[in-house]
Amino acid sequence: MRGQNAPVFPTQICKGVVDRASKERFDADPEFKARARAAVTRLQAGDPDFIRAWQLLCDISRKDFEAIYSRLDIRIQERGESYYNPMLQARPSRSLSVDALLAPIDATTVMHRRWR
Repeated sequence: MRGQNAPVFPTQICKGVVDRASKERFDADPEFKARARAAVTRLQAGDPDFIRAWQLLCDISRKDFEAIYSRLDIRIQERGESYYNPMLQARPSRSLSVDALLAPIDATTVMHRRWR
């Protein structure tokens, strides 16, 4: 496609608009923030409905990315963000809590790093 304009990937443009609007609403609306965090928790826990919705979003993005990868002659082995989840051991929250490394913040638990 030399000499022609680069292709436009409308699904990525739309996704960017939705992402920006969601971030603004997340920052401004505590109820929306709570629902969003609850949805992420359900997704990470493997809720089938949330997995299906996430896969749909990934499929939309993948379609555009594959067109780019094909033009660049790039082959990838997709792993996804949750690839390592089944390999993770149960969180040792008791021992970390005793050491004051884990602290509850809003609806999440944050691990603090000790600086030496």
